[in-house]
Amino acid sequence: MPQVYEKTAKELVREEIISILQEKPEFSREELIQRISAKYPDLKRPSLTTVLAFYTTNAKARVNYGTPDDTADLLFQVDGLHFRAYQSGVDPVPIRKQSTAVTEHSPAFEKDVRTLIADNLTVIHPNLKLYDKDGKSGLEYPIQGYFIDILGLQQSGKGEDLVVVEVKLKPSDRIVGQLARYLTLVEQHIAQKGQKVQGVVVCREIAEEVLLALTRLGVSVYRYSMSIVMEKQAFPVHVEKQVA
Repeated sequence: MPQVYEKTAKELVREEIISILQEKPEFSREELIQRISAKYPDLKRPSLTTVLAFYTTNAKARVNYGTPDDTADLLFQVDGLHFRAYQSGVDPVPIRKQSTAVTEHSPAFEKDVRTLIADNLTVIHPNLKLYDKDGKSGLEYPIQGYFIDILGLQQSGKGEDLVVVEVKLKPSDRIVGQLARYLTLVEQHIAQKGQKVQGVVVCREIAEEVLLALTRLGVSVYRYSMSIVMEKQAFPVHVEKQVA
């Protein structure tokens, strides 16, 4: 992100985080952003949410914007909107780097599945494609401080529908609130007048009560399965042709 003040955006946000924590034990994302925007109006909201994630110890996205060390361990995200000071020895160990171990239950595995689905959206619907406008890819699409797994466009009889796709191994009931939030944000900030917004969950398995709640919300649910086919390769044998 370009530097428009004497200090970098990271330095300015860090100062404001320390300042607000001296005043209160907990604050909201919007409260911090408005406070910084009032002092530094040239800092754009996407940049602020990006730096906020960098200073949040339990934000997976923090590793996408540099290599955080202990000086960056300032915050712990309480829920989707609120933060407090990080407490060493009480809170989980801060996320420092992306996991390199790929198992079926690891974030890296889920990310690989997400990328695979994004590259093959027609398995969900033949007219579904990845959203790609204004230089933003629909894969891990940033919106108001959140990241949608996949944002797509689906051709329909009345134009193009926006499709929010979340990929989970086994979604809990928290996915219901998460989808509702994402659908609302897309309707408010991206959708044009009259443009329909749909929700889709892709998962390995799902509990019946979660499926019921998602169906009630009007969300389509797809289950995936994966297999690996192994084929032994023989070393080619070359036979020289003998000339009589």
